[in-house]
Amino acid sequence: MQKHYFSNFLIDIFLTNLSFIDDKQNVERFSAMMKFTYSKANIEVNATRLENPPRMENLVYNLTIYSNDKKLNPDLLKKNIEKFGTIYNTVKLSCSISGTINTIENV
Repeated sequence: MQKHYFSNFLIDIFLTNLSFIDDKQNVERFSAMMKFTYSKANIEVNATRLENPPRMENLVYNLTIYSNDKKLNPDLLKKNIEKFGTIYNTVKLSCSISGTINTIENV
């Protein structure tokens, strides 16, 4: 029982780190490349953890970007993250990843 709790704890840490890294690094990097500005970005990551053998499947993310910039193209940003994102490409070798990018205008 304790081992199961510990492994779930590690999964939570992994998902938290994944969301922080993708949120901060990819959005910041691609905003410079794609020449758009944003005030903040939030990401929510969920995954299914299977027991036997222990692994993660079906990682799903929802990235929300707060911006008034009309140059922000969410579809192109998603394509760039999926093609060039280091963490994204490392994780996709071991489980499926899908997600959405939403924009919210700052008023």
